[in-house]
Amino acid sequence: MKSKRIRKAMTLALGLSASAASAQITDLTTWSLVEDPSHPLMNGSVTTGAATLTAGNGVIPIATDIGYASVNGQDVATSTSGFYFDPGSDFVAAVDYDLSFASSPMPSGGLAVGFGVGEDIDGTDSAGFTALIQKSGTSTFGSLVTAARTDDNPAGGTILSFTPIATGSMFVAYVASTGSITASFSATPGTNTPGSGAAASTFIGLQNNWDNQGLLLSFFLRSQNLSGQPAWTAGDATAVFSNLRVLSGTPIEVPEPTTAMLLVAAGAGLLRRRRG
Repeated sequence: MKSKRIRKAMTLALGLSASAASAQITDLTTWSLVEDPSHPLMNGSVTTGAATLTAGNGVIPIATDIGYASVNGQDVATSTSGFYFDPGSDFVAAVDYDLSFASSPMPSGGLAVGFGVGEDIDGTDSAGFTALIQKSGTSTFGSLVTAARTDDNPAGGTILSFTPIATGSMFVAYVASTGSITASFSATPGTNTPGSGAAASTFIGLQNNWDNQGLLLSFFLRSQNLSGQPAWTAGDATAVFSNLRVLSGTPIEVPEPTTAMLLVAAGAGLLRRRRG
């Protein structure tokens, strides 16, 4: 009877282990919603392959945003689930984005979509790429920018273009030996080739000024403005992030070791004692 209980426990533990092992950073259901601050006109939903963020018809104060982060805490240290990257190892990650607007009511104001890497969900130590679209009557303006922060202070940034590109791929690349982070874009969704030249910006040694903590990924939709124009004021907009991919490097699951692996170890210990 005892051996049957042990086999049952091992079967359960191995099942949990397989379930945990099947989870990947590319499964967006493992990501966590972030609202800064929460606003009734901004909502998010997620499936395994895509996250949908919306801005509704009405005034949304500038800098209000909604998004998803790859961990569920303030930072990696305070998280109990999700994925992150070791700052001691290189990695490159990318995500496709598509920002669309309903034709009625007529959209008005600015929205930004972005993708970045950092040490906390507030972006106090972070870097990334942002595409901004400004709607004014029948006109559409835009810009593509990169930006970085250290200790919640600006740490550089570049205007890559004043072209409104609402669909494409965003990339972040990290080099551990130098602490440098490159943010870039491509107007081709699904490409695995990061942007270069005028489509990229490198923050040399940026991570060396941070706290050497685990690095999380995040993407967002934000009420923003361009060149003195208003932030989001009217209309319905939808931002879809999909095809999250890790082009190089190895994401680490939070927590580690997982509870499932501890159960497997405990079950193995029971078997050893039983056989002894």
